[in-house]
Amino acid sequence: MGQAQIPTISHQNLDQNITTRSKDRGGLGFRDMKMFNQVLLARQAWRLVAFTDSLCARLLKARYYPNGDLLDTAFPSVVSPTWKAIIFGLELLKKGAIWRVGNGRQIKIWRHAWIPKPISLRPGGCIRPCRLKWVHQLIDEDSRCWKEDVL
Repeated sequence: MGQAQIPTISHQNLDQNITTRSKDRGGLGFRDMKMFNQVLLARQAWRLVAFTDSLCARLLKARYYPNGDLLDTAFPSVVSPTWKAIIFGLELLKKGAIWRVGNGRQIKIWRHAWIPKPISLRPGGCIRPCRLKWVHQLIDEDSRCWKEDVL
């Protein structure tokens, strides 16, 4: 008797049809490999946002965004393949990320996504010139309510 072998598919024969075809039709059952990869990379990007004190987060911050925030930084065009992959995941993360207002001192009114609404998470265009820049300027510090006269 021979030993049982694990069925494998060579890389050359692993086309999009086989990977995305359902298992009952002879495929591997993956829905969309590019999206699946992006979701996993977005999770890694989230870990950099959530665990800023980790060694990995500190090293990457020192190298790629020393003076900024991961969600609000323009990155250089020449970067490592690993960092390019994290940027790819970060694109997906930014689409669903929204600020929790709290005191509003770190949130820019016109730049950050902070308003929960279906179409866009940012306020609409400014009708007239506006000198307000930060969300905390829209909040009454004593009552912790919106300044309705400013809005």
